Amino acid sequence: MMEEDDFEADSLLYRNFQQLVHLKCPACWASISVMVDLSVQAQTYIEDCEVCCRPMEISYQAAEGRLMQFEARALEQ
Repeated sequence: MMEEDDFEADSLLYRNFQQLVHLKCPACWASISVMVDLSVQAQTYIEDCEVCCRPMEISYQAAEGRLMQFEARALEQ
């Protein structure tokens, strides 16, 4: 069973592996933000722009809890 202090420590560690990335939507050029999980070394996924709702492909690489490479590209519909 986890103690309350253990849970708080785990929550802090988990938060440290998340990073908010500010970017321009590749479809509408609006300023938006996405949250990336730096505990995953490499990831590619589809996310809709929060302004224009068009899909974009988010790709990133991370190492040792740091964002090393990030790309967002528009997807043709």
